[in-house]
Amino acid sequence: MAHGMRDYGIYAVKSTVVALEDMAELAARLGSIVTYDRKGDVIFTDDYEAPTEKFRDSSLALAEVKLDSTTAVSGAQSVKLTTPDTTDRYAEISYVIPPYRLGKHGIKVSISAYQMGGLTGYYQIYVLFYDSVHSHELGVKINPKGELVELLISGVWTTIIDDLFVDTSLVTWWHNVKLTFDLDTGYYDKLLIDAASWDLSAYQYLKLADTTTTLFEVYFTLNPDADNELELYQDDFVYTINEP
Repeated sequence: MAHGMRDYGIYAVKSTVVALEDMAELAARLGSIVTYDRKGDVIFTDDYEAPTEKFRDSSLALAEVKLDSTTAVSGAQSVKLTTPDTTDRYAEISYVIPPYRLGKHGIKVSISAYQMGGLTGYYQIYVLFYDSVHSHELGVKINPKGELVELLISGVWTTIIDDLFVDTSLVTWWHNVKLTFDLDTGYYDKLLIDAASWDLSAYQYLKLADTTTTLFEVYFTLNPDADNELELYQDDFVYTINEP
């Protein structure tokens, strides 16, 4: 039907049952991957369903990254990161995203951290942003076995949570992670893992004067166990701006 005109059924004019003004709710009902925390304006997503990869494989030798249909949050596949039983041979995917204006930004991703509850190693989200005036360096590490969460505070990895419980015993169990941060102030905002939330507004990331050309990079890394192969599945990456 024409924009602004009444809805029509098969034979006659009809009225819609109810208006839906919440676009986030509409997106969720239509099967969008933006269903965990619907705050902020979505500017980039990757559900790992497209035949052409949006990410770069920046893994070291012997580690592997590939699209895989073993398990997924939505759709038919996710991306699988695998590391060998060799120290420092991490598996990593990275994105170069067109930079947007400053303010509060957010990164949300779903992970199936199968094996990580029984083996050492950790999952890391790392952001490097140049806005032509400053460089911004921030990130979070999650270690299910040690029940630890580390935050990159002023360039130093610092434990902020030492009693994290994330069950990773089944490959079909997924966990949502969302990190938000304020590019205006140089401080983190909050961390969400499933139903838990932590206020990070007291922690400052590394923000320095830097005139490097504008660039925004996001890295997702699986760091290995020294004695065992390790694997992790990742799905439904969402990047937001204008977080409240």
